[in-house]
Amino acid sequence: MYGYVSDPTGWLDVFGLSSSSYNAEVKRKLQAHTDAAREEASLSRKQMASIERSKNRANNAKTQKERDYHLRRAESKKQMYMGTQIDTIFKRRVESDTTLGLSVTARGKFGPDVYNSDTKQYWDLTTEKGWNKGTHQNKYDKEFGTGVGIFWD
Repeated sequence: MYGYVSDPTGWLDVFGLSSSSYNAEVKRKLQAHTDAAREEASLSRKQMASIERSKNRANNAKTQKERDYHLRRAESKKQMYMGTQIDTIFKRRVESDTTLGLSVTARGKFGPDVYNSDTKQYWDLTTEKGWNKGTHQNKYDKEFGTGVGIFWD
């Protein structure tokens, strides 16, 4: 029998009842919603104009320091605007996915993007860099439980 399976004494969760199976499935579905949101998201004309103004300021800068500042600002705006667009679409998709059974935090309200109050788990849409800073966990772990980062970048 050891020739057919890597661990013949291991347990196979064929019904997906273990919490790790549940967590893996939720994360897979949330990542799929994230990927779809990223594909659907686009910047508005006002957002693109704001980014372009920062680039123009960089081109007209008198010093390298000033130029670098405006280029960083343009990139920061692009990242922020795109994150907001993705977040909005992601939340809309999760709310309409009845297979998940998760709560979505309304825009402007305190809380992670998605949570399950029964299991004390949450998922927060962010960048990998943002998640690794630990600020999401510091804000939400106490009230919402164990967190998982869902990355859009």
